[in-house]
Amino acid sequence: MLQLPPVLITRYRPATEREVHSRSFGLLKAPRSPTATAWEQRRGTLDDQAIFGPLRNCECACGKYRGPKYQNMICDRCGVKLTTGTVRWQRFGHIDLPRPIIHPLGQSEERLSALPVLPAAFVESRGGEHLADLYDELIRSVSSESLEQPVGSFNRLLELLLPIVLVAHEWNLQEAEALTYGMALVPRVSLACDTCLCGYPLEGLEALDCPGCGKKLR
Repeated sequence: MLQLPPVLITRYRPATEREVHSRSFGLLKAPRSPTATAWEQRRGTLDDQAIFGPLRNCECACGKYRGPKYQNMICDRCGVKLTTGTVRWQRFGHIDLPRPIIHPLGQSEERLSALPVLPAAFVESRGGEHLADLYDELIRSVSSESLEQPVGSFNRLLELLLPIVLVAHEWNLQEAEALTYGMALVPRVSLACDTCLCGYPLEGLEALDCPGCGKKLR
């Protein structure tokens, strides 16, 4: 059973579905295809530039627009924003689960219904092919009626990322927080009487559950 080390448990908490969706640039719907050559065949996959950013600076996937004069424009054909390749370190995607699962690194009441997908630069880095295979496995598993497959795939993803995340924090790397977010964890905020752990303001509310994350307050 996976356990979050003390160095992380004091700094991070499980992400909510709203947080995963708010940071995502697109839903992954299909695994990569080795025979895909056209941008249309890569839509909704790890190779979708509309989600993760352009492969070439200021050039869209379909080739209709290219060059600095089109910078920050979104192609009306392929949906790619013409910007620099640096965004491939920043743009997350997400995978929606058919039903919520218990977060392996959270408490019993903390559930996940959407999983973050790390930016393309992490997947394309040295050793990233195994990470890409796990995302493809997750995408295939969501079509299953059983929750065992997505739970197993997500656990394998966490097992891969956890030692990398620990090293990133030990070395104080700038990618540490992004990698931790890839485990569906977000930084904690200071707990005040008028603020939930998810950051939702509670002042003046009489609710039994937090409107932001659904966590029971009383």
